[in-house]
Amino acid sequence: MSSSPHELSGALRQRALLASALAATPRILIVDEPTTALDATVQARNLSHLGRLRQDGTALLLIRHHLAVVVALAGRIAVIQHGHIIEQSASR
Repeated sequence: MSSSPHELSGALRQRALLASALAATPRILIVDEPTTALDATVQARNLSHLGRLRQDGTALLLIRHHLAVVVALAGRIAVIQHGHIIEQSASR
């Protein structure tokens, strides 16, 4: 808590920001590449937690380049190119 952002690794900064966002128990959570700079174990744990939040009723807007991750979490998927939706559908 007493560390400055520049003193933390990228992964620690990312975890701290996600924790602070979740502390407010938001009804909607917008996450942009939530697992970048995290090792595989922490990635899996964070994605699992986001999935539980979604199941518990939190709306989740996930911005991600890795479609396999998106399919596992999302109810709907939109592919955006140059700021325009070029394809969208239900994920399942």
